[in-house]
Amino acid sequence: MNQKTEKIISGFCGFWELISEKCSYSIGEPPKAGTYQLKIDKGKVQFHVSWVDKDSKKFQVEFSGIPNGIKYPYEDNPHVDTVKYEITSAGDFMSIAYKGNLIINEASRVLSEDGNFLYVTQKVIGPDGELHANSSVYKRRKAKFA
Repeated sequence: MNQKTEKIISGFCGFWELISEKCSYSIGEPPKAGTYQLKIDKGKVQFHVSWVDKDSKKFQVEFSGIPNGIKYPYEDNPHVDTVKYEITSAGDFMSIAYKGNLIINEASRVLSEDGNFLYVTQKVIGPDGELHANSSVYKRRKAKFA
């Protein structure tokens, strides 16, 4: 990972807490609570996302990738062949999952100007075959996730 990319990514790193009432979902319901953690380790960005749904069921997902804009094979999900992580020219942190050449999932992460809020918009193809966007807002917890 080059220094410029690492500097941008480091702004996203930390421990974030979901502000449920600020979420907007076009498919499903926003979680009641959740956290989003990002860190850099050996050139990869590691994600740990956990949430509690409206029925108080707990979920979590972990994944990692190299933010260089190159597609890499993805073996942890039968619905996804490859994934790509990149920083856009606007400084957004994107991840895109593909099945063949079809985009299955696209997530953009944007920081507030002061770096205290993380805005995550996830676009997915729903069971109806239509594209849906779910947007979540997170507030940075004061102590950074190392």
